[in-house]
Amino acid sequence: MGINHSEHDLLQQVKEYEQRILHREITCHFSFCPKCHCVPPVFKLHEARSRIFLVVVLNVIQKINSFITRWKCPICGSTSTLYPEFALPYKRYTLPQILNFSSQYLEDDDQTYRKTVTKDNAEFYHTEKFDEQSTPVLAHSTLHHWITSFAKLLKTITLALNYIKQKDPNTGIFRKVAALVIPSKKYRSEFRRKILLKCRELLCVEREFSRVFDGFSIFPNFATTTNWK
Repeated sequence: MGINHSEHDLLQQVKEYEQRILHREITCHFSFCPKCHCVPPVFKLHEARSRIFLVVVLNVIQKINSFITRWKCPICGSTSTLYPEFALPYKRYTLPQILNFSSQYLEDDDQTYRKTVTKDNAEFYHTEKFDEQSTPVLAHSTLHHWITSFAKLLKTITLALNYIKQKDPNTGIFRKVAALVIPSKKYRSEFRRKILLKCRELLCVEREFSRVFDGFSIFPNFATTTNWK
């Protein structure tokens, strides 16, 4: 369903997911196997791996322990990762906040990478120091990498657009996507412009997908069916 963007709610959400795993109250939400595309009667829990998530609360980056689960298909024997609704592959920061930071940068013509990863001119910093001389912060390069990762989900964008059109033939998403532009000051090469444009398209498609499908997001389950491509 729709993802709650409240900072404290995010913390609670990650903690509650950990407890559900520990008490074996989690179930697999795959409607079919992402590998063989068959529909088994049930998926079997294969393993639960510990994962540290990072949640920004005010200007502090807090570490929260939780889990990522893998489920086995009894038909083909393969295992697939089931991501909770706040998680992305290979990312420690939570999905709602990654989407939020990316949107701030791409949808505000005056935003820069450095301005986006600050709040009231203060950096977001980790509570744990690496040494006495420095305090680790959320780097602007991290936002750069997030946007690049989203831009690679070409198959996910295409399939989501197809589903939207089937559900709502009168959708205006195609006109919205065609009208998207990136200010020239945000890129130095045509290659980077295309990456920024594709990420902005993904954000636009995500919102329309949620509207058409009553609050459901393309992350993480829908994207999992495309193998995050």
